[in-house]
Amino acid sequence: MPPMCRVSTIGAGVALAGSLVAGVPRSGDAQDTPFTLPLDSLQTSCGYWRRSAPADSTVQRECLVVDAGPLGRVGEERFYYALYRVLDREGGDDSASIRRYDAAPYNQTGILTYRLVPGTDSLAREIDGLGGWGFSWYARPAIVAAPMGPVLTVPLRYAGTGSLNDDAYYLRADGRWRRLETASWLADLKRFLPEGHAVWKGVVLDLASMRAESDVWRAADANCCPSGGRVEVHFGVRGDPLVIIRAVHHPPAAGP
Repeated sequence: MPPMCRVSTIGAGVALAGSLVAGVPRSGDAQDTPFTLPLDSLQTSCGYWRRSAPADSTVQRECLVVDAGPLGRVGEERFYYALYRVLDREGGDDSASIRRYDAAPYNQTGILTYRLVPGTDSLAREIDGLGGWGFSWYARPAIVAAPMGPVLTVPLRYAGTGSLNDDAYYLRADGRWRRLETASWLADLKRFLPEGHAVWKGVVLDLASMRAESDVWRAADANCCPSGGRVEVHFGVRGDPLVIIRAVHHPPAAGP
């Protein structure tokens, strides 16, 4: 039987702007109810997550700001972020599984990014995401200078031994964040690898240099233990999708 969890989750459950998929960050659009927050409340307020709490009266939503601060500038625009401990507790559940994950980074289950409204001290919501307790969490986002323009990276990590991730990447264009399509290149990567070799998981893109590196798995490998060397990938952009310009497979070093 082949090993489990072999497929990378990069780009899994991709959401179009304005759609909401659990565990996948999204960008707000005109159909969303606008949400603003005073700048001096960034490190204390859970107003957005209180507003979007489940309607089920048996579920109690708990929320706490875990980390918050400036995200950076794009031209004259200023951006901020916040990571939240968001827990929907059903029927007063205080199980060991809840307590086990109640520490950073595992309890960073909610994320919001904001834009400072010009001439005010108000923040307008731009990107939001909600992971699953004990299943997925967010790391601190960052804005990087990529060849195609400023890119916001929203890292989403998954629990377990798989080192899985579903990071989202947004290009700032025409006054909004537009999500880049960063999944299809994985299928194209197969033509650069030997037969029976693949990248299964855990790739983090460096869009400042437009490249990525990954371990390579052979078909018989266990999930934990890739034995097929490494691959180095160089990217370009055609529209929104990342495309492979060049990829080099480095076989494992020969044994003694």
